[in-house]
This record gives sequence, structure tokens and C-alpha cells, in this order.
Amino acid sequence: MEEQKDVLGRLEAAVEKKLQELGGVNSRLQRKIFDLHAIFEITRQLNSILELEKLLDAILLVASEQAGSATAAMVITSSNPEELSFWRSRGLISVENLPPLSGNSHLAETLLRKKRGITLSELEQILPADSKEVCFLKSLRLELCFPLTSREKIIGILFLGPRSSKGKYQALDLEFLSTLVNNLAVTVENARLYQSIKTANLEVQRAQVQLAEKEKLAALGELAASLAHEINNPLGIIKNYLALLQQESHKNQSSLEYIEIIKDELRRVANIIQELLNLYQPQKKEEFKPTDVVSVLHESLDLLESDLEERHITLERKIDGSASVISAREEELKQVFLNLLMNSRDFTPPGGKINVSLIQRNGNLEIEFSDSGIGIPESDLKKIFVPFFTTKEKGKGTGLGLSICRRIIQEHQGNIEARNLKGGGASFLIRLPLN
Repeated sequence: MEEQKDVLGRLEAAVEKKLQELGGVNSRLQRKIFDLHAIFEITRQLNSILELEKLLDAILLVASEQAGSATAAMVITSSNPEELSFWRSRGLISVENLPPLSGNSHLAETLLRKKRGITLSELEQILPADSKEVCFLKSLRLELCFPLTSREKIIGILFLGPRSSKGKYQALDLEFLSTLVNNLAVTVENARLYQSIKTANLEVQRAQVQLAEKEKLAALGELAASLAHEINNPLGIIKNYLALLQQESHKNQSSLEYIEIIKDELRRVANIIQELLNLYQPQKKEEFKPTDVVSVLHESLDLLESDLEERHITLERKIDGSASVISAREEELKQVFLNLLMNSRDFTPPGGKINVSLIQRNGNLEIEFSDSGIGIPESDLKKIFVPFFTTKEKGKGTGLGLSICRRIIQEHQGNIEARNLKGGGASFLIRLPLN
């Protein structure tokens, strides 16, 4: 009897132990089901974000909240697939200017091999204590690293700081976060693919616009050449007969004056035709070559400085003499600078001032011509670069100079804009890319 009780007691204890084990397994399964559901919901929501920067910021927010950490950082591959260089962070000082991490670094290779998150203490056991990766993590107080992989290659690394509660990360935390990050790697790849498709579509649209513009210019070039031919023929005949009239009318002073007026107008028509051809008809151009824009600008200003002095107009130069060499056509740039300077001169009264400046800003050379003249009527600002539009008096401008300037600057991958100054006068700003 006692023996039976002993056996039953052992059976009850064994059953109790098994029930406890099953309870523990059930709890872990419940936790895993809950975690997987949470991962599914998080991934589903983040999959709807297609803008890469917004997606990375959202991943940092979700990961840090799930981990209970106030700080997080992330780096992914950019243009070079072998280099992790595109940084984002949350709760840290700006990491956007941090140096890139090599895709072949010890940290990247360790994460790729383990295919899961690792702690700083674990990394210290694998890598030398003075390794760059360990020192980097310590400097930013980051404790966890997770790999984002695609096709057996590392495309990014997620870093997490210490828990806000100062508790340690547990094995289940690492398992959950590793699974989450593995799923989000696909989301990041989708966003990058969307970004590349979007960029490609923009390039196609830009190419289509350029092609349409070229076709339009080609058609206008043919029209300009045809018009020039048709107009030049009668102009030649008129010039010949004017020469004969001049010979016969040398005694009649008033006739000679009329003939001179007609000749001036004919020259003006010829100039308009030539500028029309220059604007729309493709010309054989010099090659782009390294050009010192500062030197070209000074040369252009020197050519008109004495003329400005005679008109009692002050020319002030504020030109940054540092590196300003770009790939350009020197003569065309000089043509633009002279045209803008003469334009400022024509609208600046005696005693006025013209300011010319050159600075480097945001990867561009910015060249500005500003004057103290009457400015440009607001209604004319949008039309100022339209061919044949001019604000000058009749007979003093063809309206093609600024159109040619804009075409030249656009061919140099730059842009030009006009605006009025608050204190009076107008400004023309050119931006030319340094690269």
C-alpha cells in the first residue's frame, strides 16, 4: 500500500512537472504568436511607406519603441553597393556626416555570418577591444546591432542604444528584434526599388522634354534659316541700290541723311536676322574644357570698366578668388557676362552703381549682376527671357540677348533668374554647377 502511494506520488510529481513545462512552452508559444502578429502588423504598415527616408525614420521609431530604447541609428548602402554610407538616426546627435562602413568590415561580416542581432559585449568577444567598430559603438553608446540582408549580402545595419529602463536585453528581445529586422530588410529593398524606378521615370521624362525641345529648336532653326534666306535676298538688292543712290545724291545733304537712316535700319534688320540664327540654328561650338570662371569674369568686366567710368557709373566687384574652375566654353561665358553687364549699364543712371559678385554655395558657382537702376516691371519678369521681348526703347534692343544668355547657361547645366531688389534696381543671378 505504501509502495503504491509512493508510485502515485512520483507520478503526480512527474505530471505536475510536465504540466509546468507545458505551461512554460505554452507561454513561450503564446509570446511567439503575439510577437509574430506584432511583426506582421508592423511590416504591413511599413510596407505602405515608399519614400526611403520616411521609411528609415519609421523603422527607427518602431524598433526603438519595441526595444524600449531612446536612441537608434541605421545605415544602408547607397550608390556604392559595397559601402554602407546612408545614415539616419533617432535620439542621437546627427549621424548623417559619419564616415561610411565597408560592406566587408569585421562588423558586417560577423553580422552576415550570424544572421541575427548581436550585443556589444558579444562583439567585444569576437573583435579586438580596440577595433574601429567596437570604439564606434561605444562612442555613440549603442548596445545592439542587427543586419539587414538581401540575397546573401548585407544592405544595412540597425543599431540600438541601451534600454531607457536600464534593464538588460533578454534573449527573447534579441530574437523578436532579429525577426522584425529580417522582415523589414525586404521592405527597405522595396522602397529602394521604388526610388530607383521613380528616378528612372524622371530621367525618361526629362529626356522626353529635352528631345521635344531639340525637335522644336531644330524646326525653328530651319524656319530661321529659311526666313533669313528670303529676307537677305531683298536686303542685298536694297543695299546695292542705296549705294547707287548715295553716289548720285552726294550733293543733296538731306537725301544723304535719309539714306544713312535707311542704312542704319537695314543694319538693324541684318543684326536681328543674325541673332535669330544664333539662337535657333545649331552652330559648330568649341569643346567644353576646364575654365577659370573668376578669370573670365574679370576679363569681361575690364572690357567695359572705362565705358562705365565715362557714364559715371561705379562698378563694384565682390569676387571670391578661390577654386572656380569648371568645364565650360570660355567665349560663351564671356558673351553672357558682357551681355548682362551691358544690360545693367543701359538701365543704370549716371551716379548709379553696378555690383558683380561671385561666391561658392551648395556645390554651385553663383554669379550675380545687380544694379541701382529702375528695375523690371513685375508684369515683365516672367517674360524677360522670352525671345524678342525687350523693355528697352524701340531700336535699342532686339530682345534676343537674354534668351541667348539663358540658352548658354542651360547648356552649361546651370540656370539664370531675374528679380527686383527691395531698395530698387534689378538682379540677374547665374548658378553654374562646380561638378
